[in-house]
Amino acid sequence: MARDHGSKEIRRLFKELERLGFIVENRKNAFKITPPANIGGRVYVTHGTPKAIKAIYSDFRKLYGVELDPKWK
Repeated sequence: MARDHGSKEIRRLFKELERLGFIVENRKNAFKITPPANIGGRVYVTHGTPKAIKAIYSDFRKLYGVELDPKWK
């Protein structure tokens, strides 16, 4: 399976992040995710492919203390 930037799964995940207050910006071949002020923390950068979904879940749990809703699957 080829890497699919902006796949359906990634768009749903980013929509969930935006609902939580994160700012998701598309930067050429990567996505820049800025946390809201009430959560704080550093900016997160990812390629936004389906392979990155599991890493995004675990990283957001560690870095921001945010449990993302897995019902998008």
